[in-house]
Amino acid sequence: MTILNSQFIYHRKELAEEYCRILSGRSPANNATSGLFLAAPRRTGKSTFLRQDLVPEAENLDWLPIYVDLWADKARNPAELIAEAIAVELDNHAPAAKRVLRAVGISKVGAAGTMIDIGDGKTQGGISIGAALKKLWEKLLKPIMLVIDEAQHALTSPEGEKALFALKAARDELNQEAGKGIRLLLVMTGSSRDKLTFMVAHRKQAFYGAEITRFPLLDDKFVEAYAKDFNRQFNTAHQFHLDAMKKAFELVGCRPEKFRAAVSEAVANCLGPDGLAEMVTTGAEKLQKAAWDEFSNSYARLTPPQKAVLDAIARLTPNYEPYGAKAMEAYQKVLGSEPKSSTIQGAIKALQVRELVWQSARGSYAFDDELLRDYYLKQIYPEPPNLALAGQSASRSGLRSKK
Repeated sequence: MTILNSQFIYHRKELAEEYCRILSGRSPANNATSGLFLAAPRRTGKSTFLRQDLVPEAENLDWLPIYVDLWADKARNPAELIAEAIAVELDNHAPAAKRVLRAVGISKVGAAGTMIDIGDGKTQGGISIGAALKKLWEKLLKPIMLVIDEAQHALTSPEGEKALFALKAARDELNQEAGKGIRLLLVMTGSSRDKLTFMVAHRKQAFYGAEITRFPLLDDKFVEAYAKDFNRQFNTAHQFHLDAMKKAFELVGCRPEKFRAAVSEAVANCLGPDGLAEMVTTGAEKLQKAAWDEFSNSYARLTPPQKAVLDAIARLTPNYEPYGAKAMEAYQKVLGSEPKSSTIQGAIKALQVRELVWQSARGSYAFDDELLRDYYLKQIYPEPPNLALAGQSASRSGLRSKK
């Protein structure tokens, strides 16, 4: 289906300016000199904001922005993606950056873990991510802003965790001189607050103690701007009702892509202002229901132990420990008895295969989709299901367990 108005971009310049003030320590209300950690559900406009607003604002300030999306290729080691971004993205800033890269020795990229293969025949084994950033700053003498989108993915491999520690060390070294200003600014985003929490809430993580900021979802101003731009394509007899579009946007979880799909479907199937208004809302409801139905169908196929583990993760994250006392108590409420360790381990693996649960390299767990976790807690089971007493059923939600 062709999504109409697909070229529309809603800019959030004021938000980008505020984040840059916070990063540089110039905001009277807040500062994030240790790094800015932004959490927002997936598909809510976060990546578009980073590329279309935050990066351009950094360039306006004469900073050097480097952007990397760790979900661009989930099969790749996150550390390699970070290492390549430092070299490849800088190479796009021709001609000055190309001269800098050659001066540093980066004539080709063959990242291995946290090392960059400089490929000049002079250095054995390359240089570290931190060393490359330091050399780049020494050549450019301007702040470097490294933006890592879906940063929580770095926690899924030991190399990714090492890369985070390398970035922290580089930040500390470059920014330690008092009165010299911020030289390395770090922005890390994630589609789940729970997953980002693992990066800052545990002493063994590189950014322990940093604060997480909730990235603001798009609101009515976005819908108003979109509707104004969209309605230019139609005559006055076929204008979209703003109230219907606002309702549709809310129904799809403030996700621009799904919202545009609902509007596009309405145009394809119906004409006339009243019909369009109804179709926009109906299309959004269909998209929302499809997401919930997909999760519900996956849930219905889970075994009782898998449901018990999923329930415990939903309720205990970010403090869920698979074999801890609180988790065992949660399992017992669902199953009627404590499961064996092997049963718990098998259930976790099965939930990962179904892409319902995310795991860090250190064995921390969270719902893969934060909005689905909210749906589960609010709509399916406000209280833990007791499968033992309910005859292996989940009648309260209308979902049936597989016997």
